[in-house]
Amino acid sequence: MLAGAITLVVVTGAAFLFGPRSHVDESDLAVRDAQHIREAALEWREQNPKGCPTLTQLKHEHQLASEARTDDPWGGRYRIDCSRDGLVIVSPGRDGTPGTGDDVLVPRT
Repeated sequence: MLAGAITLVVVTGAAFLFGPRSHVDESDLAVRDAQHIREAALEWREQNPKGCPTLTQLKHEHQLASEARTDDPWGGRYRIDCSRDGLVIVSPGRDGTPGTGDDVLVPRT
């Protein structure tokens, strides 16, 4: 009986640690990183209203801290999309393919 209880605790703990919740945490991290990048890009654009910065440029010009994450939690690279509609930070999401339903967009469009 004790062995059964221990097994139940271990299985429940593993489900908690490795279950769907970790996906939510990764998405939250991606949104926070993208918001941070967007703030830096908007500051850069105040001084360069007709340009669109790159992540490398933001770090080089110290708008974005050198230790700031420029890769999303799934190993993809964030992208800065400047269009006439505004400035959007894009992550290709968990599947790594841009333009699919799991993409992270800040702000959401």
